[in-house]
This record gives sequence, C-alpha cells and structure tokens, in this order.
Amino acid sequence: MWFFTKWRKKEIEIKEDKAEFWNNKYPRKDIIYRVRNRKGREGISFDVRNFIVPKDAILSTIAKTLMKEGMSNDEKAYACMKWVIDNIKYNPDLRQFNFEEHWLFPAETLYYKKGDCEDGTHLMISLMRNAEIPAYRCKATVGYANNGKQKFYHSYPIYLREKDDEWVVLDWNSAEISFLPVEFRLLAKNNPFYDRLDYTFNDEHSWSQNNFIIENGHKK
Repeated sequence: MWFFTKWRKKEIEIKEDKAEFWNNKYPRKDIIYRVRNRKGREGISFDVRNFIVPKDAILSTIAKTLMKEGMSNDEKAYACMKWVIDNIKYNPDLRQFNFEEHWLFPAETLYYKKGDCEDGTHLMISLMRNAEIPAYRCKATVGYANNGKQKFYHSYPIYLREKDDEWVVLDWNSAEISFLPVEFRLLAKNNPFYDRLDYTFNDEHSWSQNNFIIENGHKK
C-alpha cells in the first residue's frame, strides 16, 4: 500500500510538471475575438478560451459513448476526432449565416450538425476535455494552411501525443490522412500542409507573441 501511494504521488507530480512546462513554453497572451459582426457594426467580443467547454453534460455523455476502459489519451483523442468527422458536416459561415466570420460554441455546432473549420475544432477539443484529456495536451490553432496552390487562413486542433510528447494535427475537415491513428501521424512541425500559426488556445490559456483583437477572422 505504501509503495502504491508513493508511486501514485510521483505520477501526479510528473503530470503536473508536464502541464507546467507546456503551459509556459510559449508566451501566454490575451486574445479577444470580435465575432458575429454584420455590415460594419461592432460585434460581440469574447475571450477565445470561452469557445472550449471542458465540463458539459451533453459533451460528457457523448464522450462516454466513445470511451472504453483502459483507453490512452491518444486513443481518446483519435475517437473524438473520428466522431466529429462522422457527425459534423463542413459548411462555410457565409453560406450558413451570411456572416464573413461566425464562430460557434460547441452546443451550437451540435445543434446545426455543421459548421466551418473553427466550429469543428472547438467541438473536438471540448469533447477531448470532457473525455478527461488534460488541457495542456490539446489546443485550437489558428494560422495559415497551404494546399500547394494557395495559402488560406485556417483553424485546426493540435494534440500532444503521449508516445513522444510531440504535437500532431487532428484536422477534422482535411482529406489528409484523416483516419491515420495518432501514433503514426506526421509531426505538426514537419507537416507541409500547415504554415505559419498566429495563435493557439484551450480552455485554460491562450498563446501568442502579442495581445490582440481579431475581427472578421484576422488581427485588428
């Protein structure tokens, strides 16, 4: 009993050390997103962290249906990604809402069963958090992607896998090996499809080089 208690305490300390390291590896900054603005009218301002919902009865119920006893965080992350791919249809904001930029909260994406890149990203990371994946292992990323023909602004989830503590992309609306297991995925830093990133966030922190406000999808 003494040995188990000591081992458990050490395991908790290691996890806390990892969270401390990753939460402070990059500059933490306030990032405010001004969304749902129409025809030049000032929109509602949100701290981006509010779009990730870590404790929610509906999301928790979905997460429980995906989880099996003894699953690793890597397996949980993969299951959450696959669920979003299978259940959410990609639909651009202009087509769905006649807004240039209209971020949805996870409950809204579940209601509509469709959304664009950031909507599925927020939902996926929220599912991961309700599946009890630590916050420091999952982030929403916003930056540029490159399809070989042009660069475009994009939001996608990244996940710090357990195998090697390396970041991999779990992009729900990319045809790029969407169902490849987490352990075999190309590292985010080596993935040619994803270009310069502007900021990342989860429900606990947001990271960037500077504080800024985003309006109509871009820095103001």
